[in-house]
Amino acid sequence: MDNYLDEVEANLEEVSQDIIWLESVKKIEILDFSEVPSTPRRSLLVSVKSGEISIEQGADGAWLRFDCDCIDALPYCLAQCCALRKTIVFPEEAEEKGIPKSKLEIDETIDECVMKRDSDGYCTCLDRRTRLWEIHDHKPQTCSKFHCTRWAHQRGWKLANAVARQSII
Repeated sequence: MDNYLDEVEANLEEVSQDIIWLESVKKIEILDFSEVPSTPRRSLLVSVKSGEISIEQGADGAWLRFDCDCIDALPYCLAQCCALRKTIVFPEEAEEKGIPKSKLEIDETIDECVMKRDSDGYCTCLDRRTRLWEIHDHKPQTCSKFHCTRWAHQRGWKLANAVARQSII
């Protein structure tokens, strides 16, 4: 009988705690979140001559967007596009544009002619001081047509502790 009474007492204690909790919930005011300022999804970093550079916040992190011409983005992006892997150059294009064979190699995984990379991951044709192509007039079509974020399907460069180079496949 004592066990039964102990059990009833424990149940009453639990029910009374639930009642206390329900009473406290009734006292909570409904907050009006319409007055809480929201954080903008896209924040302008800098306006440049041909557009703007911004950061876009998303559920998967922050993305750096360049809605401007490449030459205006260079001081900020530091030619990240030149670190993309597998910049394909067709042999006839290389010959037509006069791209030195020393700057090209055959990538056996895709069986295509590609621009060589230095140990830092950047294209061998990139002038490290100016961040421009050493032979700018002879740039391959892949490079001259590329823009990192003006396309609808391209989001930008994902920001981490450092900007990570990302391949576009």
